[in-house]
Amino acid sequence: IDALQDLFGDGPGPVHRDLALYTTAEPCPMCMGAILWSGIRQVVFGTSIETLQRKGWRQIEITCLELVRRAPAWNCDILGGVLESECDALFGEPESAG
Repeated sequence: IDALQDLFGDGPGPVHRDLALYTTAEPCPMCMGAILWSGIRQVVFGTSIETLQRKGWRQIEITCLELVRRAPAWNCDILGGVLESECDALFGEPESAG
C-alpha cells in the first residue's frame, strides 16, 4: 500500500495502465483492491495465499484472481507461481504476537 501511495500520490493516470506489479507474495484482498483502483493491469507474484496459510501466516482466503473475477469494471492480468520456490523460501514461520 505504501508503494502504491508513493507512486500514485495524486491518483491513477493513463500511464499506470502500462505498469506491472511484481511481488514475492500474492496480494491480499485489500492490497489487490488498491491495485485495481490504481489502474495497474498486471500482477506477477511468487508465493500464493494458500502457501502462506500453510506456513502459518494469517490470510483471508480470497485469491487475487477471484477478486479480479468479481470486479468486472477493472482489467488486470494475474500471473502467479513465478520463482515460486525461491519466494516460498523467503516466508518462514511468522513471529508470534505477544
